Amino acid sequence: MLSAASAKATDLTDVRKLLKSGDYPQAVSQARLYVAEKPDDIQGRFLLGLALARANQVDAAIKVFGELATENPKLAEPNNNLGVLYARQGKLQQARESLEKAVKAAPEHTSAQENLGDVYVALARDAYEASVKSGKPRKDVREKQQYLQALLDSDASAVVVSRTPESAVSAADTARPTSAADDVPAEQAVKLAARGWAQAWSAQNLQAYLGAYSPDFVPAGGQSRSAWKNEREQRVSAPRSINVSLSNMAVSAAENNRYVVSFDQRYRSDGYQDKERKALLMAREGGLWRILREDSPTQVLAAAGTIKADVPVILDSSDDAGNADSAAAPAAALAGSAASGSTGEPMTVVRNWAQAWSNQNLEGYFAAYSERFDPEGGQTLKQWIRERQNRISAPSFIEVEITDLSIDRINAETVLASFTQKYRADNYSDRENKALILQLEANGWRIVRETTQ
Repeated sequence: MLSAASAKATDLTDVRKLLKSGDYPQAVSQARLYVAEKPDDIQGRFLLGLALARANQVDAAIKVFGELATENPKLAEPNNNLGVLYARQGKLQQARESLEKAVKAAPEHTSAQENLGDVYVALARDAYEASVKSGKPRKDVREKQQYLQALLDSDASAVVVSRTPESAVSAADTARPTSAADDVPAEQAVKLAARGWAQAWSAQNLQAYLGAYSPDFVPAGGQSRSAWKNEREQRVSAPRSINVSLSNMAVSAAENNRYVVSFDQRYRSDGYQDKERKALLMAREGGLWRILREDSPTQVLAAAGTIKADVPVILDSSDDAGNADSAAAPAAALAGSAASGSTGEPMTVVRNWAQAWSNQNLEGYFAAYSERFDPEGGQTLKQWIRERQNRISAPSFIEVEITDLSIDRINAETVLASFTQKYRADNYSDRENKALILQLEANGWRIVRETTQ
C-alpha cells in the first residue's frame, strides 16, 4: 500500500487537485511523499510549502520556503512567500528582508513589489505609533500614524493584514514557478502591474520603480530616456515620504497584445500633493507587464494605435458591487439611447452631441456615448449618468458652442476630436479646451473618452 501511494505521489497533478479542492492535509501528505522521492525537485518542494501554508502549518511552510530561497537565490517566489508568511506573523523586519531579496531577484515581480510596499507602510505605521505612545507627539506624527493605519485598512491596500499565502504564491498551481502575471487574465494582470509600479514608487524603491518600464519606453514631451531617468531618480528619492494610490482603473486592449490602463492617480509627498487622470500603455515582456508609454489618457491612446473595438473596457466599479439592478441601470440607459443614435462621420457626431446638449435633449446627448465610456475624474458610469442628467435638465437654458474643431485619425476605428468649447447657462458660463476619443461601433461613431485639457 505504501508503494502504491508513493507511486501515485510522483504525479504533482494530484497535489494540485487536492489544493484546488481545499483538502490541504491530504495535499501535504501527497506532497511530502513526492518530495521524499524527489528531494531536488523545486516545484514539488514549492507545492509542499504552499500546501503547508494553506493547512496553516506556517512554521513548517517557512522552513520549506526558507530552504528553497537559500538554495535558489535567483528565484523570487520563495522569498516572496516567506515575506507574506512573516508578515502574517507580525515579523515585519523579517518580511522586509525576504521581500527585498525577492525584488532584487526579480525587480518587476508585481506581487513582491506590492507586498514590500505594504510592509514598508506597516513599518512606518509602527514607528509613528511608537512615537505616539512615547509621550507627547507632535500633531503631524499622530496624523501620519492615523493616515498609514487608514491606508492599511483600506480595501485597496490592506495586503499585509489580509493577503493569504495562496493568493501571493498562486504561481505554484502552474507547471513551474512563475510570476503572478501568468495566473490571471491579461486585463487583471495589467491592473496588478500598474499597482505594483505605484507601490514601488510609494516605497521609493528605485530599482523596482525603474524596472517597471520597458527598455522601449518613450518618455512624454520629447524628453530623452537618460534625462527622464535622471529626473525620476531625483523625484523618487528626494522626498522624505511618498504615497501614490490608484483608483477608478479602466483597461482596454490594443493591437499587438498591448493594453492601455487608465486611472486616477493621487500623489502625496511631504512637500506636494496632486490628483490627475493618467494612463499607461503596457506590453508583456519576459512574462512581466512593462510600461511603454506614460501620459494623459488622450496621448497614451493615440500612442497605442489601434484599440480593439470588440474588447470591452474593464472598469473598477466598487460603488456598484453587489447591486446588480443599480449597476445595470446606466448601461441600459446608454444602450437604449445608442440604438437610435447618430451614425454620421465623427465631426457630425461631435456637432450633434453639442446640439443635443444645447437643446437639453438627454436621449440625443447620451446617444453620442459608447456603452464602454470611461468617465473622467474618478466617477463610476452610474454616478456620471446621474450627474449629467441633473446638470443638463436643471438649467432654464443651455448654449454649447464648439469652435476650432479638428479630427485626428488614430487608426481606422479610432479618432481624436479636439476643440474649444464655450458653455453658457442661466447661472454659469465657461470656456475650455476639450478632447473626445471616438470609436467606430455597430451603430456608428461613439465617444469612449472625454477629457478637459
